[in-house]
Amino acid sequence: MRRSHNSIGSKMTFTIVGVSSLFALLTIMVQLWWNYHSALDNAVADIDRYTRSLLPSMSHALWDVDQPLLKDLVSGVGVLPSVSGLELSSRDGVYLNLGQGVPVDPGHRYLLLHYPLSIQEQAIAELTVALDRQQIYLQLGREVMVIVLGNGLKMLLVIYIILTLANRLIVRRVEALANFADGINLSELTKLRLDPKVAESRDEIGLVAQAFSRMYQRMRHDYALVRRQQRALTRHQQELSQTVEERTARLRWQTDANRQLAQISLGFLNVSVDDIASLLAQVVRQIGELLQVERVSVVEFEDDRLHYRAFWSCIPNAQSADEQLTDVARLKRRFTNNSMIIIEDVESISGRWPEEYRELSSLGIRGIAGFAIMDGDALVGVLALAQVSGHLEWNDDKSQLLTQFAATLNALLIRRRREGQMLLLQRQLLRANARLAKQAATDELTGLVNRRPFSKRLEQALGTEALLLMMDVDFFKHYNDSYGHPAGDEVLRRLAQALKQALPEDALLARIGGEEFAAVCPGQAPEVCRQLPQRLLDAVRELNIPHGASPHGRVSLSLGVVNLLGVDSVRDAMGRADACLYRAKALGRNRAEWEEN
Repeated sequence: MRRSHNSIGSKMTFTIVGVSSLFALLTIMVQLWWNYHSALDNAVADIDRYTRSLLPSMSHALWDVDQPLLKDLVSGVGVLPSVSGLELSSRDGVYLNLGQGVPVDPGHRYLLLHYPLSIQEQAIAELTVALDRQQIYLQLGREVMVIVLGNGLKMLLVIYIILTLANRLIVRRVEALANFADGINLSELTKLRLDPKVAESRDEIGLVAQAFSRMYQRMRHDYALVRRQQRALTRHQQELSQTVEERTARLRWQTDANRQLAQISLGFLNVSVDDIASLLAQVVRQIGELLQVERVSVVEFEDDRLHYRAFWSCIPNAQSADEQLTDVARLKRRFTNNSMIIIEDVESISGRWPEEYRELSSLGIRGIAGFAIMDGDALVGVLALAQVSGHLEWNDDKSQLLTQFAATLNALLIRRRREGQMLLLQRQLLRANARLAKQAATDELTGLVNRRPFSKRLEQALGTEALLLMMDVDFFKHYNDSYGHPAGDEVLRRLAQALKQALPEDALLARIGGEEFAAVCPGQAPEVCRQLPQRLLDAVRELNIPHGASPHGRVSLSLGVVNLLGVDSVRDAMGRADACLYRAKALGRNRAEWEEN
C-alpha cells in the first residue's frame, strides 16, 4: 500500500516534531530565565557579601582620612564581576567615583546597591555600587548555544526512537491489516491468510488483527449459511402460500375491528355527559362480541374503591363484582407498574401472584385481560375482559386493539371529573383574583396602599380643603449604604407605623416610592392643619433611630404641604407638593414647607 501524507507515520512525525520542538523551546526559555535570575541573584549576593565585609574598614579609613586605604578598599569592590561603577559620597565632602560611575537613571540595565558607612552608629557616608546586567546577558549568550545544542540532540534522539518504534510496531502492521481487508471480496469470499507476525502479539493491534481474522471466518460461515437458507426458502414458499388465507382472514378481522373502533371513538366525541352510561353499555357489548369473550367491564377507581361504569356478559343474569374485590390498592399497584396485564390461564399465576390468584379464583375467572386507563400519570380505571368457562385465547392484534380503545376511554371517563375540577378551579381563580387585586394595591414592605389607590383618593379630594403631604426620608441612600438594606427596610416599616398613628383616622397614607410617602388628609380645623406637619416630624423624631450619615444624627423627614382647594388635577397637586418638598430639603431637611400662597 502506498503511503501518503495522511498516513499514521506522517501524522506521528509531524505531531512529535511539533510537540517536541515546542517543548524544547519552552525548556530553553525556562532554563535561560532560571539561569538569568540565578546569575543575577548570585552576583548580588557576592557583591553584597564582599562589600559588607569591607564596610567597617572603609568607615575607619574615611574617619581617619586615610585616602589611599579608602581608595584601595573601594577599588576592591570595583573589580568584582558585573560591577560597572562605584560612587562614595561622605558628609565631609569626600567623593570617589570609580569605573563607569553610577548612572543617574539606571533603567533596566543597571541595578544600584546602596550601603551606608557609619561610625558608632552615626552615618558618615554612602557607597553606591552599580551592577551591570549586560554582563549577565553576555554570559547567558555564551550559554545559549550549549543549551540549544544539548536540547536539540536530545529531541532528535527521542524523535528517532519514537518514530522507529512506531513504524515497526504500528505502521507496518496496520498496513498489513489494510492489505488483508482490501483482499476481502463479499461476492466470492475466497480463502485469505493474514500474516501471522501481525497477529502474534497480544497488544491492541494484535487483538484487532485477530478480530479481523475471526470476522472473516464468520463472514465465510455466514455466506455458506445464506446459501443454505436460500435453498430452505424455496422449500418454504409452498408453506407460505398456505398461510395467505389465514393472514387474509386476520386482516379482515382487523379491518372490521378498526371500523368499529372508529365508530366508537366518534360516538365518544359526540356523546353528552348524560348519555355516557348508555353508550358505555353499548360499547362493552360490541367489544365482547367482537373479541368473543364472556365478560367485558369498565371500572373506575374512586376513594380506594372500584366502581363498575359498564358491564356486559354473555352469561344470563351475570352480576358485576363491586363488593367482592377486597384489595383495590394492590390491583392499582399492578396496573400502575403495567399498563397491560394478560393472564390467559389463571392457574399460571398461582405461584407467582398467590393473592391475585385467590382473588380471581373466588370470582370464577379462568382468564383475564386488563388495560389501564390513564389520566396523565394517574391511573383512572381499567378495561377488563374475562373468561369464566375456559382459558382466554389472546394474540397481539387483540392487545393492540384494546390498547387503542383504552386510550379513547380516557376522555370519556375523566370528563365528569374534569367538569367538577373546572368548577372548583373557577372558584379558586375568583378567590385568587381578589387576593391579587388586594396585593396589587398594597405595598408589601410597609402594608400601606401604593400609588394607584392613593391617586384615586387624591383625585376625589381635589378642590376641597384637604391637605396633600409629600414626605421623603432624609439621606436614606446613605443609611442603606451604612447599615444595609435590611435595616433600611425596617426603618421604612417603623416610619410607616409612626406616620399612620400620627395622622387623623380619615387620612390615607401611602408609600409612593422607595423612601417617599404621601398622605391625603380631608378638611380639618385650621389649628389641626397647622400642627399636623410638625406632629409628623415629632413622631419621627420620637423614634430616635440613629443615622450616622445624617447631619442630624438620626433618621428624619422632609415634608411638602399643599392645600388642595383650587387644585384641579392630580399631576398639578403632586407637582406643587414636590416643589415644597424640594424647598424643605434645600433649607436643611428635617422640616416642613407649605405652599407660599
